[in-house]
Amino acid sequence: MAGRSTWLAVGVVAVVGAVAVADSLRGESASRPERQPDASSTPATTGRDSTQTGEDASPSFGGTLYYTDESCELRAVDLPTLEPADAPGWDECSFVLSPEADRASGAGSGWDTYSDPRIGRLFQTAAGRIEVSSNLGPEGEPVRGTAAAWRPNGTLTYVAGGALREWPSGETVLTQNDLAVAVRAHPSVPDAGRVREVVVEAVGWLDDSRLVTALSVPVEDSVEHVVAVFEGHRLAWVDVAGPAALSDVRVSAGGRFFAVRTGSGFVLFDSRRGPVETPAQIGSDVHALAWSPDEQWVAAAAASSVYVFRPGDQARVRELPIAAADLAWRGPAGATVLAAPDRAREWLGDQGATGRLFVTEPGCRLRALRLPDLTWEDEPDRGPAPCRFTLGAGEDALAETTAVAPGGQLRATCRDGRLAVFGPQGRSADIPDACAPAWTPDGTLTFLREGELWRGMFAPRRLVSRAELRAMFGREATLEEVAWLDDRRVWAVVRLGSAAAIASMTLSRLVYSPTFGAARIEGLRVNRAGMVAARTEQGVVIFDNGGRRALTYPGATAVAWAPDSLVAAVATEGEVLFVAPVSRDVVAVPLEVRDLEWVVP
Repeated sequence: MAGRSTWLAVGVVAVVGAVAVADSLRGESASRPERQPDASSTPATTGRDSTQTGEDASPSFGGTLYYTDESCELRAVDLPTLEPADAPGWDECSFVLSPEADRASGAGSGWDTYSDPRIGRLFQTAAGRIEVSSNLGPEGEPVRGTAAAWRPNGTLTYVAGGALREWPSGETVLTQNDLAVAVRAHPSVPDAGRVREVVVEAVGWLDDSRLVTALSVPVEDSVEHVVAVFEGHRLAWVDVAGPAALSDVRVSAGGRFFAVRTGSGFVLFDSRRGPVETPAQIGSDVHALAWSPDEQWVAAAAASSVYVFRPGDQARVRELPIAAADLAWRGPAGATVLAAPDRAREWLGDQGATGRLFVTEPGCRLRALRLPDLTWEDEPDRGPAPCRFTLGAGEDALAETTAVAPGGQLRATCRDGRLAVFGPQGRSADIPDACAPAWTPDGTLTFLREGELWRGMFAPRRLVSRAELRAMFGREATLEEVAWLDDRRVWAVVRLGSAAAIASMTLSRLVYSPTFGAARIEGLRVNRAGMVAARTEQGVVIFDNGGRRALTYPGATAVAWAPDSLVAAVATEGEVLFVAPVSRDVVAVPLEVRDLEWVVP
């Protein structure tokens, strides 16, 4: 029988960065993100880095590592310094640490991360029975079952009668037929057509709907073992593990990665893409494993050392002088450090680039990143976000076509060629034949109607007519978008025949004539120095305050200015570039986003 299947893309996706290309217009020089190794100033005394070649190439990680030593006593050290830290009392080699790291339980147990930590709710398994209890005592009667696992929402599932069920109702989540049919239907499963049943050996929930299952599959006279990920009742992917039995599914904090014990070691997986290679120098005898709180690192116990590495990174491995029987990794609740070069954090700090960067990740998930330390905020209970968004007063994500007034009390949205204006009490005004809303700094609404600029909600008056535009530009011209610099000046996207141009103007004259044209220009963003950035079919373009194109980022899809510094964030494929247009300095952070907004802290 063949070993591991090859239908999956193996490993971690490499991040491809976009390069900022400066225009040759008016002699501007090129600007390129400075590539730096992902290194930190971690002291060399905390362990040995297998890639060090005369300079410190130590990876950056933190938190607290808990482990049972050679005497099976539970200990803890702070990372990366390896300074001793407090650990709860425990004297068995295997352990399961509570979410707050203040208690430990034995093998075959699991803590409910959703429940009140003061209650300390967990399940324990023994002799084919599962019992749930807390500081308040047992919850219900024990049930017969195996492969118990908590969903992130606090629901317990277990396997009984060949099916995956919910506790305590016994309601079926996946039937035996769901499991067997899904595995039979997949062409990568050996002898798939003859599989009649499967046995669930271990389970782990990636989120409330995605499930990891370690399955044994009878095939003729032998039993094969597979790792399968289900999304609801649908099989997302399966990997053939071979004849060795599987057990002990360990899922990273956010469900991005997981590991499964097989034979003498663990196999690592990216939950969306499949197997992830373990660095060769660690060997195959990994007897314990833990994921870092931010999902960026793995700690693997093998022989008399603990090795720390990034999933899929074969080059850089940190060896810690710790002999561990079992492992757990904890860190501060909330802020999760983004995988990024330390230079990016230092650079943002030096530029005074602070605040919060809201982004929509693939799938339109809205998150907030604190700057300059590049840590994720706790995620509030938000509804679905538009992929392209603007932020409302309560930091709710609104459609990009919405303009929010200074102070956030009013917002205007273009719908079917009409402008709807909303306030705290609901709809405040409805303006026909109007779109492209923009607010002046003093909070006055302006909008476009038939290519002309208008002002006011209840008795609108025309500010700039098409005849005045024709006089300014010397030809037929219409406005497509404006962004106010102050109460007198605007940056405007002007349609001149088949091309769009960008110009700075007052209500009566041009300040800077257009020097740049494109088939499409949209999404004007103005900073405090009067510079403007916009999206075009070519990518993101940044103009200086004289209207000259300064930088172009081909393929970029979004841009936002820092509120209190002359720094822009540019979303490219797989990276966010932080740009200082005046100095042309750029740093890159590996992060794939659809849109972004930068707000004050």
